[in-house]
Amino acid sequence: CRILNYENGNKDRKKSYIWLAHGGPKNKKVVVYRYFESRSPKYIKPFINGFKGFLQTDEYPGYEAALKEHELLYPKDKIIHVACAAHIRRKFYDALLNGKSKGSAKAIKYIQQMYHEENILREKNLPDAEFLAKRREIIKPIMDEFYDWMIKIQPTVPSSFKFGKALKYAIDAWPHLMNYL
Repeated sequence: CRILNYENGNKDRKKSYIWLAHGGPKNKKVVVYRYFESRSPKYIKPFINGFKGFLQTDEYPGYEAALKEHELLYPKDKIIHVACAAHIRRKFYDALLNGKSKGSAKAIKYIQQMYHEENILREKNLPDAEFLAKRREIIKPIMDEFYDWMIKIQPTVPSSFKFGKALKYAIDAWPHLMNYL
């Protein structure tokens, strides 16, 4: 996307961000795009004000800082932070391309298995409560096995390797990823 007119006339800026919010009732989905010059929490805060529900993001620390402040200012507007499995998968994919890591391939298979089971459930068009219960029942054991495997192998993988960095990212993101269930 090309930004035609930068705010503050800063044409030398190398990066800008277009943020996406998606949600609403099943029959009236809404998509909102907002442009910001950085990922600073000062831009996150107004974007989430008035929002309650699930917020799926990568693990950029600015989100957590903004969410903590939001919880203090708006205690009734509960936001549940959910990690994005695609971001976790991408870290393992990059490690796989970099070093042809068998461990990265195994991690990707776990995530693909989660995606596969999610798609099967979605095709059934279950009522929301039943869908969520089935998701927990079917996908949580896959996630538990994946997590246990990562914890077991992490000490054997140098943290300087891309695979080691992918493991750290996934393990650090795990509490937020579990909110998906």
